[in-house]
Amino acid sequence: MKHLHYKKQEFQQDAVNAVCDVFEGEMGEISQYILGKEKSNLKDHIGGDKNIYAYKNEKISLPEDRLLENLQKVQKRNGFIGEEIATSLDKNNINLTVEMETGTGKTYTYINTIYELNKRYNWTKFIIVVPSIAIREGVYKSFEDMEYHFKSEYGKTINYFIFNSQKINNVMNFARDDGINVMIINNQAFNKKESNTIHNSDNEYGLPIRYIQTTNPIMIIDEPQTVEGKNKSNKTRLTLSEFNPLFTLRYSATHRESYNMVYKLDAVDAFNKKLVKRIEVNGIEIKGSTATHGYFLVDDIILTRSSPKARIEIDITTSKKKIKTMEEGDNIYEKYAQLEQYKGWIIDKIDGINNCITVRTPNGDKSFYKGSIYGEPNNNYKKRIQIRETIKSHLKKEALNYKHDIKTISLFFIDEVKKYRQYDDEGAPLNGEYAEIFIEEYNNILPEFIEEYPHLKDYIEKIPVEETHSGYFSIDKRKKQLKDPKLSGRGKEKVCNDVDAFELIMKDKKRLLDLKNPVRFIFSHSALKEGWDNPNVFQICILRDNESSGIKRKQEVGRGLRLCVNQDGERIDTNFEGIDANKINILTIIANESYESFAGALQSEFSENLRNRPVKFTIEFLKTQKLNGQPITDDLAREIHYDFTINGYINRDGEFTDKFFEDLKNDNIKLDESLQQSSKEIKKLAENVIDNKISIEKPKPYITATIKSDKLDTPEFDKLWNYINSKSYYTVNFDTDELIKQAVEKINKNLVVSPVYVESITKITKDKQDNGIEFQDIDGGININRIKSYISKNIKFDLISQIVDKTRLTKTTIVKILSKIDKDKFELFNENPEEFIKNISNLINEEKAKIIVKNIEYHKTDETLSKDIFENKLKLNLEKCIETPYKYIYDRLEYDSVNPEKEIGEKMDINSDLLVFAKLPKNKYNIETPIENFSPDWLMVFKEGTATHAYCVFESKGSLKEVERREIENIKIECAKKHFKAISDGNIKFKAISSVEDVINNIRLINK
Repeated sequence: MKHLHYKKQEFQQDAVNAVCDVFEGEMGEISQYILGKEKSNLKDHIGGDKNIYAYKNEKISLPEDRLLENLQKVQKRNGFIGEEIATSLDKNNINLTVEMETGTGKTYTYINTIYELNKRYNWTKFIIVVPSIAIREGVYKSFEDMEYHFKSEYGKTINYFIFNSQKINNVMNFARDDGINVMIINNQAFNKKESNTIHNSDNEYGLPIRYIQTTNPIMIIDEPQTVEGKNKSNKTRLTLSEFNPLFTLRYSATHRESYNMVYKLDAVDAFNKKLVKRIEVNGIEIKGSTATHGYFLVDDIILTRSSPKARIEIDITTSKKKIKTMEEGDNIYEKYAQLEQYKGWIIDKIDGINNCITVRTPNGDKSFYKGSIYGEPNNNYKKRIQIRETIKSHLKKEALNYKHDIKTISLFFIDEVKKYRQYDDEGAPLNGEYAEIFIEEYNNILPEFIEEYPHLKDYIEKIPVEETHSGYFSIDKRKKQLKDPKLSGRGKEKVCNDVDAFELIMKDKKRLLDLKNPVRFIFSHSALKEGWDNPNVFQICILRDNESSGIKRKQEVGRGLRLCVNQDGERIDTNFEGIDANKINILTIIANESYESFAGALQSEFSENLRNRPVKFTIEFLKTQKLNGQPITDDLAREIHYDFTINGYINRDGEFTDKFFEDLKNDNIKLDESLQQSSKEIKKLAENVIDNKISIEKPKPYITATIKSDKLDTPEFDKLWNYINSKSYYTVNFDTDELIKQAVEKINKNLVVSPVYVESITKITKDKQDNGIEFQDIDGGININRIKSYISKNIKFDLISQIVDKTRLTKTTIVKILSKIDKDKFELFNENPEEFIKNISNLINEEKAKIIVKNIEYHKTDETLSKDIFENKLKLNLEKCIETPYKYIYDRLEYDSVNPEKEIGEKMDINSDLLVFAKLPKNKYNIETPIENFSPDWLMVFKEGTATHAYCVFESKGSLKEVERREIENIKIECAKKHFKAISDGNIKFKAISSVEDVINNIRLINK
């Protein structure tokens, strides 16, 4: 892999703009100055010592009130309210805070911010302060990896370096160079004045701190809660001020102090927007106290068409354990192990849905859950189970990932190097306990896995087990042996500062992503908890002891949260064509404690830094919101709340019901006729009310679906496939005058913006106080004064250019639209310029989309899709799966919704007039549209002579009424109709459906 591919993402650009826009209106300059005199034989023209010239960021010229206005505007734009909005700002001590969840590209964002600040304001001097060598090395590697990406956009590169006491001249060059310069430094390098070279140096030009101070650098603090510590008067904080920063930017996922927060992307945002992997936790715990209770481990549950089976590990002898495949009714003592503890034990029930086995015993029924160890107090054996579960999870994901050129990596966190690697008296390496267990379990599992996934045989069998695992630890350079890392700090603040450990991990990052590299399983010390990650870590196994670490679960999970990449270095996100990214991007934690314990603690850690969110859909919540740009009145709030109540969407406490989530998923939210016009906005309000908890899942029970070749290869299905397997492209020609006319009409009718004002509320203390100081209204009424605000008056907006950017129309077209709209509508710009631009652009885009659909034409290409997009085997979610033995191309079908997908699957599988039907694999059959790619749901072939349309493609929708569907859905459906007409010469029937009845009505069965 040559390099990772990076792309700008909207949320990261929002964070970049949040910082840069605070300085809007600033001229921004760098200037040359005399730093000192050359101490050499070089002389100037009059014989004196030659001057040393350097470059500095000029001081900010904007007045404080303008900076404060900019800051407040940014904060309001990004959803901050009340006390979160700044009320003052000292231009000589500007502090801005950005909060971004682990795995969302915090380092990318502040490197991008450096480039953008230079582009807008010409500033060139930057310092990045980090709390540890780990993060320092990670930041440096990020500059290396992203250099090509940013050079292609900005046309320049950054001179970046790590502060090194042995290379003080780098600091000199930092001051003297006129390009963008970044110094990366960890706080240990400067917070003890008596022992660091930044304050004490024999350098002939003087103290390095003086070079830095005179440049007025912009300071970026990465993980400030660790860099600055809790004590506000500690040495580090005092020393940071000596760098004389122009201003300070702080970036973290867990700020201790927020200063002026300008952007916040918390854990809930990151998971909801699918910016990081989903998390599932496989908890491993010991249950039962002694071996006389009977050792018992449910290793796996196998669901078949006949009776289910279970792989169960039991004692075979007093010193040996073995996995046996058992069925309901099996007597364990008689059939598998003649040990006293199993006498009278009979498998009563195998429950694949709940991953549970019920066993009848002389002492009553016992329930055993998958993954929990019963009757085995030996903690070392628990570690074996964890390693085994990690290998199994790895191989299952590898079966899916390998087909998409994605390397699968698993990470084991341990607390002592000797458990992975030991050395004999001659210094030769030996496997430690965990390495031995890994090799044994890997060799035991592999044959069965290859039998189930033969397409991986060539890849996996070429990798010797000894080469597929490796250790990433500190290195004793004298002995050339792995060692435990050096730690500094106290308690949970302890960090590893061994450079070599991180150099190895960071240098190997891209190499590990290569499928040609045999290393797939990594053992690392739990102290290496920050400053590095690998996007293709899909399993993290925590083998360390909780009690001895003081390490937060979130830190360890963070090593694998980033979205994965393929062999071309492309990130697999929701926009990646041909792959269901949501199914791929799952991080499995094999925990050393129960699911409930680990998941609960992890949720708690994530929740520590969440922004305030509404959690109930109440009248009070609605009254704080806006609808169509206007505040929601008490009457309107009650009307919306009542409508949600009578439709069964909320309970009496304002919590959403299952019916709401089902209708929301099917895009079928029902509202009273009086609210229909605002249905999209009301639905958005409801979507904003979410639970603050991160959804951390248990591993789902799955079942395998096998393709039916007799269905896939029928002449009728081949005929359907030949009709639709051609790709297409589209062209659009539309009348600009028509767009202008319709856009003007829409704007005059629908454009609203919310006025910006300051509300002053006056109350007075009560005459008589009871508990504490209380206030009351003046003269029996609330004294409210709304003062029109001129916050935006002095901020210039390039109105036309911004609308052009948002609509992608020409300046001429935008000018014509603006010149034709009503005067009172145009004057709304003065009320709230930013909202005016946003709302008018949205209205223009809606009309543009409608005209495009009317005038779009699709054309058939010579490129075709293979039937190979239908894989031989699929892993399905057992909880959302039905048997389809007759007409479906697989023996099982996984549905997204009960209505209509499950109903369609069940009823069409037994429809006597249907020959064969299939669900198109998500993101593998895509129709290009002007909005986004579209992938329909169903393919169906009916018997010739029984229907007016034998070959059909259908799209499942919650509603067939266009007014009840989102506009974007209607546009995609219209585009799909034109696509199928173009590529099949009209032989394909394409329709949106919401039930089996819609299918029947669309094909119009012929009476026999």
